[in-house]
Amino acid sequence: MTEAEALAYFADWKTAYQLQFGDGKSPALADLSEFCHERKTTFTGDRDESLVMEGRRQAMLRIRNFLELTPEQLVKLHTRPAQGATSHEA
Repeated sequence: MTEAEALAYFADWKTAYQLQFGDGKSPALADLSEFCHERKTTFTGDRDESLVMEGRRQAMLRIRNFLELTPEQLVKLHTRPAQGATSHEA
């Protein structure tokens, strides 16, 4: 995927998230934020419960990323080279 294709791809996804969640300030999204522990710890002392809550939080953070980041920032966030990959550019 070229950089231009990646930019168009993430711009399309950003639009889709905006259509679904609006400007990110709706009461429904605020409720989801609270449920997903977006801005508080997911550690409860119970390993399994903490893992479930962290999964919820990651989903909420993805929503926020698509609502708040630019398509260019989304490309950088989601298209890094594989760990250990080396560049062959001169």
